[in-house]
Amino acid sequence: MSETIKRIMVWPKWWRWVHFALLVLIPVLLVTGWLLGSDLAVQNNLYQQLLDEFHIPLGNLLGLAVLLRVFYLLYDRGVTGYRALLLTPARREGAVAMLKFYLSFFRMPLPGYFSHNPLWGGLYLLFWAGLLLLVGTGVLLEQQPLRMLIGVSVENLLDMHAWLAEALAIFIAFHVFTAIMQDTKGKGGDISALFSGSRYISIKKTTKKPVTSSVSIDIKDIKFNNGDVDKGTKE
Repeated sequence: MSETIKRIMVWPKWWRWVHFALLVLIPVLLVTGWLLGSDLAVQNNLYQQLLDEFHIPLGNLLGLAVLLRVFYLLYDRGVTGYRALLLTPARREGAVAMLKFYLSFFRMPLPGYFSHNPLWGGLYLLFWAGLLLLVGTGVLLEQQPLRMLIGVSVENLLDMHAWLAEALAIFIAFHVFTAIMQDTKGKGGDISALFSGSRYISIKKTTKKPVTSSVSIDIKDIKFNNGDVDKGTKE
């Protein structure tokens, strides 16, 4: 069996731009949100300035990025669609291998995959749902008519907004840490793919020896397994 490493384009340009937007916007929004919820901004008369000049404008940009990503999640049938994140039977083996990789504290070999980490697929869907809720609560906090229409109080929205921000911050911390470890232990170039869009994919080819002699088999020796016919396997 021979192995060939090929550099294959995986992530489209728009996906990388959305990823970079989140990379820049979310940390700033987390910091400004923490300051807005603390006494520090109020004591130094920074509350309104942080809210009007940083948190709300950057939150609007984040909302646009999230809407674009959700659109492709719903309608794309490639690597950026939700189907690529589902834990199908074909991806289950890879997910188990990834779990073993984590439980071994990154000592076991990193399993190969084409685009998304098979173990994190469902978590990514939860992440985008949570981010969409975070943006939605932020919009409601700034739109009194919508709050009155839904019948939700500012206090409840603030609590939900803060809780979602904390949960997503924890998720992002784990995501960044595991991405660094995977890039260090693996050969796929996960982090460099964020810039180029290309990952290094291992392609294994099975070499078969040619048949040099004929073999006679009695028809009675041929047994079928539950009537299944072997159609071959795809590498």
